[in-house]
Amino acid sequence: MHQNNQYTSAIRAVGDIIQEYDSDKQFPAYGFGAKLPNGQVDFCFNVNLTPNPDCNMIDGVLYAYRSTLPQLQLWGPTNFSPIIRQAALHARSRQDGSAYTGPDSDF
Repeated sequence: MHQNNQYTSAIRAVGDIIQEYDSDKQFPAYGFGAKLPNGQVDFCFNVNLTPNPDCNMIDGVLYAYRSTLPQLQLWGPTNFSPIIRQAALHARSRQDGSAYTGPDSDF
């Protein structure tokens, strides 16, 4: 059994609401500021450590988070620009209406 922390509680609280607005229930999940299992330091990586960042439903996001976190060494200083850039790029690629990126999205 996995213990919840503030991050998993926030993912669950927000995710349970937004997944109802996404028809395919696939959510890209990105991490930032960590030394990956391969030794590379990365400020924007797929939380599931696969080439495709999508996780199936919020349960999939939580599974990826809980599975990956023990394999990482958190790293700083925190640099948010790569992950913001990646999220914007992903949202731009989904403007066909297949995924919910938020009201009045400028992406």
